[in-house]
Amino acid sequence: MILKIDSICIRRNKKILFDNLSLNLKKSQILFLKGSNGIGKTSLLEAISGLLNPEKGEIYITDYLSRNKKKLDKRSFFYLGHDFCLKDNLTVIENLIIWAKLCGKSATKRNIIQKLKYFKINNLINIPIYKLSQGQKRKVSLCKLLFDSRKIWILDEPTSGLDFSSTQNFLKLLKSHVKKEGSVIITSHIDLNIKPTHTIDLNKQKVKIKSQLNFKTWNHL
Repeated sequence: MILKIDSICIRRNKKILFDNLSLNLKKSQILFLKGSNGIGKTSLLEAISGLLNPEKGEIYITDYLSRNKKKLDKRSFFYLGHDFCLKDNLTVIENLIIWAKLCGKSATKRNIIQKLKYFKINNLINIPIYKLSQGQKRKVSLCKLLFDSRKIWILDEPTSGLDFSSTQNFLKLLKSHVKKEGSVIITSHIDLNIKPTHTIDLNKQKVKIKSQLNFKTWNHL
C-alpha cells in the first residue's frame, strides 16, 4: 500500500503554503515533517486527513501492483492533531469507551485500565477531562493508539506536554506500529531521536531520502 500526495496546492488565509507538493508514504515508513512555526505543517496534515481541501492535486491510496486509486478515508488512518478530541464533561474511561466503539473494539473497564497503565494514568480513570492537565490530556489521547489498528498514523506534535518517560513510551508505540507494517506521518518541534525513512524540510519544500529505518537506533527504548 502507498499513500500518495500528488502535486497538491494548499492555500490558507489567501496565502499559498505549498504548490505542486508531492510525496509517497509506503508501509513500514516514518515521514517526518520539519519546518519553522507557521510554515504549514499542520495545514499539510489537515489536507492529508481531509480537514482541509487542496486547491488542486490528489491524495489517495494505491498499491504496488495496481494503478487503481482509493480515496483516503477515516477507515484508512488515525489522525491526532493539536486538539485532544476528548469530551471535557466526560471521564477518562467514558471517553475511551466511546473511542473503542468507534474503532469497532469492545472495551471493558479492566481492559481500559490496562491501556491507561501504559502511560501511568490509570489512577485518572474516573476523572472528568476538564480537570486534567494538558500533559494528562495528551496521554489520554495517545492511549487511543492502543485501541487502533489502522495502518496509517498522522500525528501533529504528539509529544507536546509529555514528560521524558511518557515520550519514551510513545516512541516504543511507533516502533511497534512500524514493525507491524504500519506507517507514520509526524511533526515535532523537538528532536525525538528517531531515524525517519524520509524527512521533508517544508522551509525548502524538498524531500531528502534517507536510508531505510534502522531499528538499532531504538535499542535503548
